[in-house]
Amino acid sequence: MLNTIAQAHGLLSAKDLQDALAAFEHDLDAALDPLVLQLSRNIITGAPGDISQHMGYVETWRDRVTRFLMVVSACVEHAKSDHFELAAVTTEKGGTKYAPEDKREAYRRRLAGGWVALKARLENLIDSIDSRVNLCKKVLGIDADVAAWHRRAA
Repeated sequence: MLNTIAQAHGLLSAKDLQDALAAFEHDLDAALDPLVLQLSRNIITGAPGDISQHMGYVETWRDRVTRFLMVVSACVEHAKSDHFELAAVTTEKGGTKYAPEDKREAYRRRLAGGWVALKARLENLIDSIDSRVNLCKKVLGIDADVAAWHRRAA
């Protein structure tokens, strides 16, 4: 699995980018399975200790998911870069013919499309993490402002 921006920018061909997408998506699904399982739980009827433990567990995933998002965002921008240009063709008269701008843009969008979808998934997952933590706090009667005040006072 890609873990750094440097690795993402090291993908130098369209095939490398597409192969990395397939591998990353597979590895990402496996890595996120425990979180997705926890987010599918109904926590409303749980005991306060269970809800608190669940909240802590889900919250620990935020940093990992944002790291995955960072790498995916780097791949999106890299796929849209000028690095992935359609090849120029030499004409019979010895001139150079470039693909029209709309064809070049469509090519870049095709390369970035899968990465954009993964980016949206990860952004939504971060929203789900935040929403679940807020729901747990509400069920437990934890006021975010009061909790922040207690942390500062300690």
